[in-house]
Amino acid sequence: MKLRFALIALPLLAPIHAAQATSSLDEHQRKADRIEQGLTPIYSIAGETPKHSIQDFMNRDNIPGLSITFIDQGQIAWARTYGFADLAAQTPVTTDTVFTAASVSKPVSGTAALALVDQGIIDLDTDVNRYLEGWKVPENEYTQDEKVTLRRLLSHTAGFNRYFHSRYAPGVQRPTVEQMLSGEAPSKDRGAKLIYVPGAGNKYSNPGYLVVEELVTDVTEQPFEEVLDELVFQPAGMQSSSFAQPIGDDLAARKATGYSANGKPYPYAAYAFKALGGLWTTPNDLGRWLITLLNDHHTGDATLLSQELTQQVFNEQGERFIFSLWAWKDDVVFRHTGHNPGFTSFVFGSVDKQQALIVMSNSDNTQDLFDHLQRAVADTYQWDYFRSEVFDVYEGDTIDRRKASLQYDWNGQYVNFSEEKTGFYMQINNERFLLTPIAANEFLAEEKSIKVVFDEDNLEQVIIWQANGDRTSAQRM
Repeated sequence: MKLRFALIALPLLAPIHAAQATSSLDEHQRKADRIEQGLTPIYSIAGETPKHSIQDFMNRDNIPGLSITFIDQGQIAWARTYGFADLAAQTPVTTDTVFTAASVSKPVSGTAALALVDQGIIDLDTDVNRYLEGWKVPENEYTQDEKVTLRRLLSHTAGFNRYFHSRYAPGVQRPTVEQMLSGEAPSKDRGAKLIYVPGAGNKYSNPGYLVVEELVTDVTEQPFEEVLDELVFQPAGMQSSSFAQPIGDDLAARKATGYSANGKPYPYAAYAFKALGGLWTTPNDLGRWLITLLNDHHTGDATLLSQELTQQVFNEQGERFIFSLWAWKDDVVFRHTGHNPGFTSFVFGSVDKQQALIVMSNSDNTQDLFDHLQRAVADTYQWDYFRSEVFDVYEGDTIDRRKASLQYDWNGQYVNFSEEKTGFYMQINNERFLLTPIAANEFLAEEKSIKVVFDEDNLEQVIIWQANGDRTSAQRM
């Protein structure tokens, strides 16, 4: 009887699981709707700040196209697209549209380099000159006691300078990686050089990842794009991604056209570099990479990396190999952004929740939209961090506003506070904003979504929290 009961009961499980799956899908779509229509500034007054839609931002900021993917617990939970991949042809953005990932290429490249560490081909802490064959890190006063290592290259602590590499029109001779590193023709850029002792500082460095590219190709004796295909794209199931330069025919037929902030198209140009910003891909494919990486971290499957290495990748107290990281309670938040001319990209996620947002656009002008999307996801999915803050108007006594009516230098911008008959105002260069009190010493410029914090005992500086959540200070003039 037990066996018969099991045989009868089993078919009933399928509709139950299907209903649960449908319910989960519907819930994700409701959350996607909420994000799409409910963008709010980071700081606002309760009941006074209107919500805006993604399309509102695209119209305001002249953003032609956008593609968004959200992953949750090992699945692509939802994906949405907006606008046009090409304005002239009126080609809509779809989930198959490819964008250049710009600097989001770096963590993908870093994943491949770390896979070579797992294989014992490269050591994280060995002088890379032992592996490099053509070009080598020039020895100078900075390398006498400390050396450039893969660990330092991936974490931007190797000591290299920072600059942006040139692009090259189709048909124009492009330099090799070694020529770019050496600053030799036909490269149009200066060579890579060390400007501080390796390990003694932190400076975001494109040349550092150019060295990673040279390192990977030297130790594998394969083209970089082939190594990435073997170590990352195939294991993660990424079928719409390539580091090939120029872009291959299959992806070229699906690529978006990049646009400037004022809506002018950029002509297609190939990159001589790959690892630091040459990836063409989709948000869905980047989602598959993140799903696999997070699964490796939580389960130890080692599809891309061993758990030993993922623990270092997501260790907020460590070197921060391939992401910016923040610890919050028991969770770690990871983030990386990218910008090539005409393209911007953004990856933002939770290690503990195994959730992440991936956004790609063919516009230079997406920073404000990306900031709002980050907060909307945090609010909607109930993350404990990066959420918007809603304040009530403070009705009590505040600091002496006349005493605080002073002039400040805010990172090169002129700021003046003034108490007037109609209220307390903040002037930023040639714009003025009414300040609403939210605490005795805190005020909000609602139009600008800026929070200002005064210390009445020390008015030599004022703390200004910006619309993207960054804490800055203005110094008295």
